[in-house]
Amino acid sequence: DQKDAVNKHDVLPRRVFAPITGSNVTLCDYMFEDETLKEIQERFLEMVDQDLQEQNFVVAEDMGTEKAPSHRAESKTNEEQRQILKKSTVASKFRQNMGVVLAAACALLATALSLNYYID
Repeated sequence: DQKDAVNKHDVLPRRVFAPITGSNVTLCDYMFEDETLKEIQERFLEMVDQDLQEQNFVVAEDMGTEKAPSHRAESKTNEEQRQILKKSTVASKFRQNMGVVLAAACALLATALSLNYYID
């Protein structure tokens, strides 16, 4: 009984795509197990103030919605994915902080030039 309770929480939400009429934009939302397309339609109405037709919705059946048996090869793939994610996170943080580093370098250069100007 406890296993059934744990597995019930393993079910992932499904993605629902809805095209906006008159444009190339497609919205995406997540539909949980206890929700209906009508509720998703109401949420889209709140977000974009446009009544999207339920028959145009595309519900994606993601591969990850069922619990797959774990294999050693999969765990290696997951470990590789974690390392790739870690590297991309470090690169992202570096890019975010690059502006601060450049600003500090510009401030130091401006200070050095102004001191040089006032000394002469």
